[in-house]
Amino acid sequence: MPSYKISAVHTYVTKSLYQKLVKSPTKMYLRQKDKADIMEKCGDAALILYEFYLSKGGLDTYAFLDKDAARAMRWNIYKVAKNRRKLVEQNYFLQINTKFADKRKITVTYLDPKLIHEINEVKSDPELITKLLEEEQRQQQEGIT
Repeated sequence: MPSYKISAVHTYVTKSLYQKLVKSPTKMYLRQKDKADIMEKCGDAALILYEFYLSKGGLDTYAFLDKDAARAMRWNIYKVAKNRRKLVEQNYFLQINTKFADKRKITVTYLDPKLIHEINEVKSDPELITKLLEEEQRQQQEGIT
């Protein structure tokens, strides 16, 4: 009997920053100010790539691989990788790979700069998570009493 590895892909985007009211295939978009910020920090090709990623943000099964983006946009895979790295450096794109206890793999992709910044802060200071959890427990206890 062949063994299958099940993998899951999840994308997290803060909807309030990019939410559209119009029904369309994607509900995410960038405001002009956001576009200008990304172009200034990462360049125009990175902006195009980021908008492509946002268009795929609502799909649970899209893996955000460089080869898929290169094929879809008719770019060289090296151009996609270079611009993805620029987005990663400026906290516009983050992927975290992990495994469940039963060996299933999961890739979580974040596209929200504020959320990515917070994740990077927690990664750089592991004690911060403990402090945040203790603060949350303290607030819950104060609310109960």
